[in-house]
Amino acid sequence: MTFENLPSNKKMLDYDRETRVLANDFINDNITLDLALFRLGNRGLYGTYLAGELLLEEASTSSGQHRAIKLKRANHKFTYVTNLRESVSNNRDFVTTARASLRKQQIPIFHSMLANYRLPNQQIMEDRYEGLVRLSNRLLDHSTEYRYAKDDDAIELRGILGEMAVLLLLQRFAINELPESSWIPVQSYFSEDHGGNCISTTTNPAWDINIFTQLDRTEPIQQTYKIQVKTHEKDFLPYQESALDIININQDLSLDEKESRIASLIIRSCLAEKKNPNNCERIASMLDERTDRMLDKIDSF
Repeated sequence: MTFENLPSNKKMLDYDRETRVLANDFINDNITLDLALFRLGNRGLYGTYLAGELLLEEASTSSGQHRAIKLKRANHKFTYVTNLRESVSNNRDFVTTARASLRKQQIPIFHSMLANYRLPNQQIMEDRYEGLVRLSNRLLDHSTEYRYAKDDDAIELRGILGEMAVLLLLQRFAINELPESSWIPVQSYFSEDHGGNCISTTTNPAWDINIFTQLDRTEPIQQTYKIQVKTHEKDFLPYQESALDIININQDLSLDEKESRIASLIIRSCLAEKKNPNNCERIASMLDERTDRMLDKIDSF
């Protein structure tokens, strides 16, 4: 399926909000994980995706073999939703499969951190980066209409592509410039992404990407940076006083005032560099410059 320039289906949006109530109940300790998973199992594709998110989040707070078991169950949920990507028939489900695909693609990073208690090695990161390049470009290929739409589905899809673009720059930087397994960017957990409340507007800190550090394998993994990705300046005003690093893609990562659709430019540039690494100096230089601007913004180095 491709994303179409159609109005969002209000009934489906309302259904998804009702489904998020179940996730919110679990996040706020109002129901058990088993009860949340049971109820989400009856809530269609989006419910299955949310079940994966809750299992992943629960794995992060579990201990011993329970971590690996919950990670495996989470991956199963994301895989199920991802495999339906080509057969969904509406924009709402298209967005859900996009989120599940991104999460599934990053699962090996979480497995290394949660099951092995260490940041992933260079090979895992290179594989994840290459997979993210392919996934983000495939999503762009099937989403040409999103840039013209102004409804909820299109806005959410723009947000996903923006997160992918920033994640690509950060993972590319970690692979090319930093000591192996010392500084790893990955998606935030579900409750972090929603500020602890996924059913109503909140001014609680909410962020899209975590950067974890572990300078020594004998030391615990540290959550060092929290990055909120924005595509519109008006979106990030409530968060300016929080402890987040905020990246507004179109404002902070633009190299020319005439540039537009910066996320798409980053995603396409990463693909061009991977396809022809020995003859892509100009593109690599532009990616490096965008990365430098981003790192200056989050004051990392």
